[in-house]
Amino acid sequence: MADATQSNENQGTPTSELPVSILAQYVRDLSFENPHAPDSLKMGAQQPNMDVSIGLDARKMPDNDGLYEVVLSARAEAVSGEKTMFLCEVQYGIMCQIDPSVDADTHHPLVFIEVPRQAFPFVRQIIASTVANGGFPPLYLAPVDFHQLYMDRFAKDIEKSKEIAEA
Repeated sequence: MADATQSNENQGTPTSELPVSILAQYVRDLSFENPHAPDSLKMGAQQPNMDVSIGLDARKMPDNDGLYEVVLSARAEAVSGEKTMFLCEVQYGIMCQIDPSVDADTHHPLVFIEVPRQAFPFVRQIIASTVANGGFPPLYLAPVDFHQLYMDRFAKDIEKSKEIAEA
């Protein structure tokens, strides 16, 4: 009975699916360094300073409109005093296809905002489990605002486009 009620509640509810299909997700490169083990794993060591960075790159695949490879990079380094406790880096690839009905001007934000937004939880889990397998507590990266990263990175280009459109 609960199933019938649930399906009735969902009938007629519009779903907003993105016009992009994720065709493949894969680790392109993964590196973990624990240069001072086992000393770095001793209990009571001071809390390390964390430096985390996120990078993003994309390329259109040749001979196929709407097919892209997006590479989401994450780097996490823990430093205590002068010593690196660990360094974890991952490059995570996403192969995606944008629906042919989508205007070409919309491809860029889809590729740089929506695709990495969908892939980030996987990168976050890879970092957490890799750091934990290195003997440290799991490192859970904070959520990333890919829209803001996009605006920061391409703000000048967006302004130029607006000026050209208004002229």
